[in-house]
Amino acid sequence: MSSLFSEIQTDILNPKSNITDILRKCLVLAYKINNDVFIKWAELELGGYGNSDVLPDYRIQSTMIKGDFTDGHGRTFQGMIIDKHFVPDFLKDIFCSGKMDYPASYLESLLHYSGDTDPRKDMPMSVLCEFKNLYSGLFCMKAYEILPRTGCYSIIDSIKNKILKFLLEIEKKIENIEDIKLSKEDEKAITQTFTNHIYGNANIANASENFNQNIQLQSDELINNLLSELLQLKEQGKDVDTIDTVIPQIEEMKQIKDQKGIMDKLASVMTIAGGSASVCSLVAQYIPAISKLIG
Repeated sequence: MSSLFSEIQTDILNPKSNITDILRKCLVLAYKINNDVFIKWAELELGGYGNSDVLPDYRIQSTMIKGDFTDGHGRTFQGMIIDKHFVPDFLKDIFCSGKMDYPASYLESLLHYSGDTDPRKDMPMSVLCEFKNLYSGLFCMKAYEILPRTGCYSIIDSIKNKILKFLLEIEKKIENIEDIKLSKEDEKAITQTFTNHIYGNANIANASENFNQNIQLQSDELINNLLSELLQLKEQGKDVDTIDTVIPQIEEMKQIKDQKGIMDKLASVMTIAGGSASVCSLVAQYIPAISKLIG
């Protein structure tokens, strides 16, 4: 009888396999090897992430807010961009953060049933009045967040790739892993290998790090939000050259692990932005939040 390790690997390599079955087998395997970190991750991927759960960086994607408008005389204008600044604060974490916290099965279903269009998540009707002055003479009939198909694909692929790399690495380190009683050293090695492949940080379990797992992910989330808003600004044709220059600088912030380095990079970005009031203003809004997070 084939092992769970080989079954999961075969399923990952089979394009017809669904992500739910793969994750369920992972959950069984996680219990068999008695690894709490693996168990928790598989449960979150199956059931979705809550507000108190740390969201892995591969589940933060660039999203966009759009709306359907009317002039009140029978003409409609669909898919018009709504700047995220106009979204009420109490909804920004839900609709503007790019957090794809849904169960993996839901993301996979969006790809199957949304056709060739990008999936979307409708905003409450009660907030449409917030967009009444966004376009002169137009009234918002519906607003929604666009969840890009590429983002859904990216998350599903990331889950599969991370599981596959983790299993291959563990099999290489510990022979007959399913048939032996693991030592404390083996369990520690599995936990470290798992966090390396799933969360992408070899030192993620080291609590003495200045940037622990939660802070690193929150910092990356803020940076991803800033990048998303800059891209939206660029799509409106504003300060295109400046935005193309600062985006690589902002991307580099994800690799910086100390407060001074982060703040120096932000100052550098502000300097590069120069006379671009819109870019400087957008970046400046993120400085307090990033500074508070890493301070």
